[in-house]
Formats: sequence, C-alpha cells, structure tokens
Amino acid sequence: MRPTLLIILFMNIYIYGQEIGCLASIKSKNSEIECSSDNILDGGDKESILEDLVKEERESHTTQKVKITEDLERVEVKFKDKIFTIERVDGRRCPPFCISPFKIDGIKGVGELETIKFIKSLEKKRGRVLVDARAVGEFRDSTIPTAVNIPYNILNPKSKYRREVLKLLGAVKLKKGWYFKKSYRLLIFDNGVLDNKARRLIERLIEYGYPKSKILYYRGGLTSWKSSGLSTI
Repeated sequence: MRPTLLIILFMNIYIYGQEIGCLASIKSKNSEIECSSDNILDGGDKESILEDLVKEERESHTTQKVKITEDLERVEVKFKDKIFTIERVDGRRCPPFCISPFKIDGIKGVGELETIKFIKSLEKKRGRVLVDARAVGEFRDSTIPTAVNIPYNILNPKSKYRREVLKLLGAVKLKKGWYFKKSYRLLIFDNGVLDNKARRLIERLIEYGYPKSKILYYRGGLTSWKSSGLSTI
C-alpha cells in the first residue's frame, strides 16, 4: 500500500475516533452521555472500516478513458491469435493533455544528458538559448537552470511581443518575412510527455521560417528532469 494512502487512512481513523465515541467527550462537559456509545474502533469491524476508507480514497481519484493523441483514441493489434487493445486511462483529458510525439516535424529530440551538455556549452558558445515554453507562472515556480522563459503563445500572430522575441533570437525582419541565418540555436522544453506547449512554440517558429536544424526538443521536459533527480531553480 502506498505511504500516502496509509497516512490518509490513519488520519481518517483518528478523526473518526474523535467524532464517534469516547474521544469526543473531551470536548464536552457531559462526558458520561458522550461516552455512552462505543468507540467505532473498539466495537466496530476494523477490517470493514479500513476497506471503506481504501474505497473512498480510490474513488476520489477517478479516471476515465481518454484519447492518446488528438487523432488517436486507441490501438488494436492482433498478436498470436489474440486481440490486444492499447488505450489510455487518465484523469486528464486529451486535448490538452495528449501524449507528445518524440519527433516534431523533423526536429531532433534530446534527453537529459544532451540537455546537460547543451547547458554546459553555454559557458563558451554564444548564440544558444535553453527555452522554457511553459506559462510565466509555471516558469517562476520551478525550471531548469539557465532556462529563459518564452511562453508558447508569445509568438501568436496577434501577440504584440512577437517581433521583439524573434529579434532577440537573432532573426532579422525583412520587407517580406524573416531572415534567420544568424538566429540562435534553441533547446526547447515544457512539462513533458503530456504537455504540448513546446510543440506549439516549435510549430510557430517553423511557420515563421526558423531553421529546423537550429531547434532541439527535450520531450521529457521538467517532469523527466525532476524524476531523474536533477537540480531545478
């Protein structure tokens, strides 16, 4: 049984003991009347109580069948005369919490070690940026060291910061479109597999003409970074 569940069980048991039975008499002057009923843990079925509490805890975290991606609900495969169904059961709906692909439109994907190497290279190599594509509040709460926050929606066509951000990334505005020869090399991440902010930012950059060869995608994101025990700020 999970430690969290055990803690909840013991807390619930203690509360029930205070509200039903002799422990409740501490709060009352008429202790004899309050103690006239047996304590739930003294005369009741302890196993039954525990089972009910476990059931309540499980039901509080209800899950449902959701899409794997926006276009994929489930996969059925026949293997050795058996039909197997691969589907997703989660409490978070898709969209927006869809599983992100490892590769995005030809963009190279990287893992933790490649991300660490990229961060280390910032000491000597200019024109590189580790980009946190999440919302401002998420970035302020926690992020990977050296990351710069470029929220996924800041490059939307209607954003007043769009041109300024592209210029900061080394792009040059022309009469028609953008010139990216001197643009920065970017490593972009978000929360991880069930997030789509990095993908949306990357797709927007590509729409403006940003070279795919200058973009790296850390699909694992902050969730994978933290689960690997790596430092955050």
